[in-house]
Amino acid sequence: MEDKLSIEIIEFYLLEDRKLNSVEISEKYNIGTNRAKRLSEYLNTECDDLLRKAIQYLIQDDSAKNNIDFLKSKLNIGSNRANRISDFINKHDLLDSTYSLNLSLNKTDSIEEELINKEDLNEIIKFYTNEMYVEAIESYENEAKKANFKPTIELINAYLWSLYKNKGTEHKALENIELYLKLYPKNKDWNDLGGHICLWLGEKNNDLDLLKMASKYYTKSKNIDGISNCNKKVNDIKEHTAQKKIEQHIFKSSRGEMFCKFCAESEYHKDIPCEGRKNEHNYIFIKSNNGSWDLKCNKCGNSKYGNIQPCSI
Repeated sequence: MEDKLSIEIIEFYLLEDRKLNSVEISEKYNIGTNRAKRLSEYLNTECDDLLRKAIQYLIQDDSAKNNIDFLKSKLNIGSNRANRISDFINKHDLLDSTYSLNLSLNKTDSIEEELINKEDLNEIIKFYTNEMYVEAIESYENEAKKANFKPTIELINAYLWSLYKNKGTEHKALENIELYLKLYPKNKDWNDLGGHICLWLGEKNNDLDLLKMASKYYTKSKNIDGISNCNKKVNDIKEHTAQKKIEQHIFKSSRGEMFCKFCAESEYHKDIPCEGRKNEHNYIFIKSNNGSWDLKCNKCGNSKYGNIQPCSI
């Protein structure tokens, strides 16, 4: 929202003191519908809200005019945004206009309500900082039910990290990361958090799909180390899976006896790694010269005691 045209639209909107829909913005300023929609959403929520709150605070404290630190503290915003709000108020004499008069007459109790709300929101940060993750989650979700709830990035961070840190809510954290990334697509830090969660869960559960998802998150945040870790974990799991497969028996029945086709051992050995599979044996009953039936590899002729040796056809 920093470009010249966007600021021109914002100024027009604030001076008109009325809502502008996306179609009107698109037609009046000859811009695309998607951009017009984003501007409309911004104007009708965050931009208008902050300006009104700033004027309310300044009406109650004349000495705070042009005090950027005062606005930063009261609105919980950064220096750049506080400067823009202050400049706009001064440029259009909004403190001396009917705009500010209407605010002071019609919204006298909103400051008190906001202070109470801000105190509640600060509790969420305290809970998270003190590693009281359950309390932080519950407090945030209770506040989110209120109609006027508009969380800051800091609050959302505390909520998402609490969901990640709290045992059993990791998947809920991923769901909310997706939600907030749609609302705030420029916040790349949440892609990193999504990567951390998927990497941890993927490694914990040997889940290749989660590790691939982690890699996608890290790619979006351009986290080279994260991508490298994902690739390493994927390779480790593939190697582990391949090794487990080599150690697995495959039992079959012949002549009333159950045995492993690779090592000729009975089912009593099912929990012991198979030695013959990696050596590529294939055991069957073969009739010997004396008429008895013996288990032997039909490729190399070894008995089951030779299963630890490589099969030589």
